[in-house]
Amino acid sequence: MEVQEAIERVLDGEGVLFLGTGFSLGAVNLRNEKFMTGPATADYFADVSGMPPGTGLEDAAEAFVDKSGIDALIREVQEQFTAKKICDYHKGVAALPWKRVYTTNYDNVFEFASRLESQRVTSVTMSANIYEIPKDHRICVHLNGYVENLDREKMGNELKLTDTSYVTASIADTPWTMLLRQDLRLASAVFFIGYSLNYDLDIKRILVETDDAKGKFFFCIGPTADQATHRRASRYGSVLDVSTEDFVSMTHDVAKSYIPRDRSELRTLSVREYKAPFAPSRITDQRFIDLLLWGRRSEELVAESLRTGTSYYLERPEVEEALRLIESGVRVLIVCSDLGNGKSMFLEGLRIRALERGFRVFDAFDHIDGVEQELEAIARLGDKVLVTIEEYQNWLDEIRLFRTNAGDQAVLVLTARNAVHDVLFDELSVMVGNELISELNIDILSHTDIEWVVDALDRYGLWGQQARLGRSQKVNYVVDRCQRQLHALLLKLLSSPDIGARLSLVADRIRSKGANYEPLLSIFILTLLNHPPTLDVLIDIWGPDRIGTPQFRTDPVMKEFVSFNYYAVLVRSPIAAEYVLRFFSDSGTVVPVLTRIAERIEKGAKFSQRYEDLFKSLMRFSSVQFLLPEQGRRNAVIRYYESLKNLDSCRRYPLFWLQYAIASLVIEDLPRAKTYFDTAYSLAAKRRWDTFQIDNHFARYLMVQAVRDKDVSSALANYRQARTIIDRQMRDERRHYPYRVAIYYQDFVNRFGASMDSTEIEEFASTATRVLQRIGELPEHRRHHRYVRDCQNAMKYVIDVCIELKTKEETRAQQKDSGDKK
Repeated sequence: MEVQEAIERVLDGEGVLFLGTGFSLGAVNLRNEKFMTGPATADYFADVSGMPPGTGLEDAAEAFVDKSGIDALIREVQEQFTAKKICDYHKGVAALPWKRVYTTNYDNVFEFASRLESQRVTSVTMSANIYEIPKDHRICVHLNGYVENLDREKMGNELKLTDTSYVTASIADTPWTMLLRQDLRLASAVFFIGYSLNYDLDIKRILVETDDAKGKFFFCIGPTADQATHRRASRYGSVLDVSTEDFVSMTHDVAKSYIPRDRSELRTLSVREYKAPFAPSRITDQRFIDLLLWGRRSEELVAESLRTGTSYYLERPEVEEALRLIESGVRVLIVCSDLGNGKSMFLEGLRIRALERGFRVFDAFDHIDGVEQELEAIARLGDKVLVTIEEYQNWLDEIRLFRTNAGDQAVLVLTARNAVHDVLFDELSVMVGNELISELNIDILSHTDIEWVVDALDRYGLWGQQARLGRSQKVNYVVDRCQRQLHALLLKLLSSPDIGARLSLVADRIRSKGANYEPLLSIFILTLLNHPPTLDVLIDIWGPDRIGTPQFRTDPVMKEFVSFNYYAVLVRSPIAAEYVLRFFSDSGTVVPVLTRIAERIEKGAKFSQRYEDLFKSLMRFSSVQFLLPEQGRRNAVIRYYESLKNLDSCRRYPLFWLQYAIASLVIEDLPRAKTYFDTAYSLAAKRRWDTFQIDNHFARYLMVQAVRDKDVSSALANYRQARTIIDRQMRDERRHYPYRVAIYYQDFVNRFGASMDSTEIEEFASTATRVLQRIGELPEHRRHHRYVRDCQNAMKYVIDVCIELKTKEETRAQQKDSGDKK
C-alpha cells in the first residue's frame, strides 16, 4: 500500500494510530520544560539519584524511589508528563478521525490536543474493564500507564517505569492485547508516530504475529533517526523519514484533493462475496483423495464437478430443496447435521447454484469487529442476496440485525450441529419470524447419494478392504455399517490400512518434532468442540513464544492438517482430526492438553463471552468424551474432571459437578455419580439456580439405578421418583430432553416386567400412554427429533409388552381359578 492511499483510509476513519515518545516532542510540561525522550528521562532520574549516566530507566527509577520515596516519584512523573502547552502538529494528529489510538506514553499530550480540537476521547489503561468502556467515541489506550490517574497502586502495578512495574504490567496476557491484535489486523492503515521499537518486547511479538498485515503499517521515525531504528522499523512495515509535523502536512496535502469514498461501495473484511464463473479445472485422483483425507476442498473443482458431472462434489437433493424453499418465500434456512456429515460442502454447491439463479452470494467467515456493519450494508442492498453463516449459534446478534434491515429478497442460510440447533431453534424462530424460517437435516444419505458414493469410491479405488464386495454389498455397507452417514463412512475409510497409514505417518512426523504437537492437538480439540481457534486464542493458551513465530505457521507438517487464513486457524478435515485424537494419540498427552486449554480459557472467561462459552464446552461431558483416545478413555475421563475441579470456576459451579456426575454415570460409577449430583443440587440451591438440567440427568441416573437394581420394590421406587421429574418436564418443557430419559422405561419393563403385578403393569401402561399423548401435542419439528421418535417407539413397545404381560397375568389367574374350582 502506498502512503497516500493509507492516509486516505485514515481520512475515511479506518486507520489506527500508535504513538511513541517521539510524538510528544515539542510539548511543554508543568515545569515549563520540553518533554523528554525515554533515555533523557532515565538520565534525569539517574542524575538526581546518584547513578551513572546511561543507567536504564527502570533501574534509575528504582534508585529514585529508594532515595526519595514513591510519592516523590509520582510527583516527578506528573509534573514532567502533564502537558501545559502543545504544538499545532499535535492538534493536527488529534484532529484526524482515528478508529482507535494506542500509546506507550504516560503523558496526556494526545488528550490535551484532542480537547483543543473538540474531539471526544476516553483514556484507558490496562486495568480498565474492556467491556465497560464507551463504544460511541474514540479510545486512547495507554499501554504503559497514564499520568492523569496515577496513584501509589498504579505506580507499582500499572505504570511501566520501575523494574517492579515492568514485571507486573506486562500486556501479554490482557484482553487489551487481543484488542490491539484485532485492530492491527482489521485497520485499513496503521501509523506509528514517534515509536522506535527499542524496548517493548510485547509489542514486537504482536507485530510479528500480524506479519501478514505489515503492508499497511507505516512508521514515522523522523528525519534524524539512526540506522538501527530504521532497520528495526523496516522489519515490520514501511519506514517514513518524516517528523510528526511532516506527517500532518502530508495529510493536509492529501485531504486537499481527496474525494470521499462512495459509502455505497461495498468494502468488506469479514464477509466475502462469491463471484462466477470459476475457471475450468481438472479433477485428478489426488484432488479427490485430498478432499476426503485432508478436507482440502476447491471451489473451482466443486464448480467443475457441477458443470461436468465428474465425481468430486456430491450434490445432495437437499440443495434443490433449499432453492425451492427460498423461491417459495423462506428467508431463513437452517441446514443442520452432526459433525462431519457435509454441511460445509453442502454450502459450496448451494452458493454456486444460487449464483446461477441470479443471487449475489456472500459468506460471513470471520466473526470480528465491524462484521455487523458489513452484514447490515449487505441486507440493505435491495438485490437478490443470499448470505451463508456457518455455526449460527455464534452469530445471533448479527442475524437479528440482518433480518431487521433485510429487504424482501435477502436470504440467510445458516448451519449448526444438531445438538446446538435443538437448543436454539425456538429462540431463532422468535427472532426472525416463524413464517420465514425452515429447516433441512442432511445427516442421512439418500439412495441416490449412496449410489454416487459407491461409484466415486470405486472410481478412485478407495474401498480398501471392502473392494472385494459386490455393488449391492457396498450399498448395504453404507446403509447398515455406516447408518447412511458420511461421518461414519469417512471414519471407516480413514481406518483402512492405506489411508490410515498415511495419517499415522504424518501424525508421527509432527509428534516427533515435539514443539508443535500439543498446539496441534489443541487446534483439533477446539475445532471438534465447535470453537475453531484463531491465532489469538492459541497465543492465549500456549503463549507467543510457541505460537507467535513464523515457524509455527510455516511448518510443512503442521500445514498437512491446518490452514492459516490470515489469523484464522482452520482444520482441513475435522474427520481426520477426530481420527488422530481417538486412534493415534494417547490419553497421557491429550488429557494435559485439555487441562491446559481449560485453565487458560477459564481466565479469559471472566471478560470474554466467547471464552465463557468455550469453557462451558470444555466442562460438558457430551463434548469432551469424543476427544479422548479410545484406549484408556474411562480413566482419562476421570483424570480430566479431577484436574478441572481444582479451578475456582468449577469448584463452586453447579453445572461442573453435574457434568462430573454425568461422566461418572456413563462409566457406571453410580455411587460417585450420586455424590456429585448431591453437590450440584447443593450449590444450585445456594445460588438459587433453576435445576432443570440437573433434574433431567438425575432422572436418568434414577432410571439407570433402577434397571441395575436386584429388588423390584427398590427399582420401582427409583422409577417413580424419576417419573415425577420426567412428567413435570414434559409438562413445562417443549424440547426433547425429558423424552430422551423416558426411553429408559423400555429397559425397565424388559428387566422387571415379569416380576410386576397387574397393578404395576397397568401403572406402566398408563405412563407410556400419557407420554405418547404428550408427544402428539408437540410442535411438528419437535415430533421429528431423533430422541422424540425413539421415545415414541419405546412407549409403543412398553404398551405392547404391558398388554402381553397383562394377558399372561389374566391367563394365569383364569388357570388358577379353574384349578381351585376343581
